[in-house]
Amino acid sequence: MKEMTYLFILIAVGMLNSFGGEINMLERGVFNISIIGLTFILERKICCRILESRKIRYNNLDLLKPEFRNLLRHDIYQRTGIRPKDVEIESVNFVDQTAMLIVYFDNMDKRKSYLIDVRNNNISSNQQSEASPNPKMRRIRLQF
Repeated sequence: MKEMTYLFILIAVGMLNSFGGEINMLERGVFNISIIGLTFILERKICCRILESRKIRYNNLDLLKPEFRNLLRHDIYQRTGIRPKDVEIESVNFVDQTAMLIVYFDNMDKRKSYLIDVRNNNISSNQQSEASPNPKMRRIRLQF
């Protein structure tokens, strides 16, 4: 769909550039840059984020019903750690009781960082200070 939109924009810009002999090159240049710039801004900032997708094999066919869509998303999040924006059923295998799903998710979420005490495996949030109260205890920063 995006490619068709870009095609129509290019056709419109080309047709508008071919019309009107009284428009000088500077005005045409400003017009072309403004149309292309507006398209770029709408694509990157305002309009829509690019969703990533992953194929997963899923074994709970009961949650594939449309009325259980929210439970399906929650179950996928619990199993994989991916927060799905949308889930598409690609195929269902009733013999194996599995389904191939395409999970669309936003990878632009802010990364969370945690401090892990190597000695006791305590996990703490990023808001605590980097310095450990015990000088013999090391901390490792992990980002997810």
